[in-house]
Amino acid sequence: GLELYFSTLIINAFDEAFMASHVSTSFETVEGKDIYIIDIKRSGILRFVDHHTKSSKRKVLYGRFPNSSREIPPDQLEEYIRTRPA
Repeated sequence: GLELYFSTLIINAFDEAFMASHVSTSFETVEGKDIYIIDIKRSGILRFVDHHTKSSKRKVLYGRFPNSSREIPPDQLEEYIRTRPA
């Protein structure tokens, strides 16, 4: 069910190698509710993903910030790539 659906999404967006080496998942019960935990390790390789809207498809790069992932605006890509910690 859910685990297969999620794995398929990640593999289609990235690839099998990324899923196997960077993503781990588990189920936990918290206060009587089942929670699906997803842990994604930082990659040393920048990966652009397809972003679809009703009228277009484009490649975007997301950066991780303390409590969210956000698209890096095109005019900031060069600086982000140059100053990104290793």
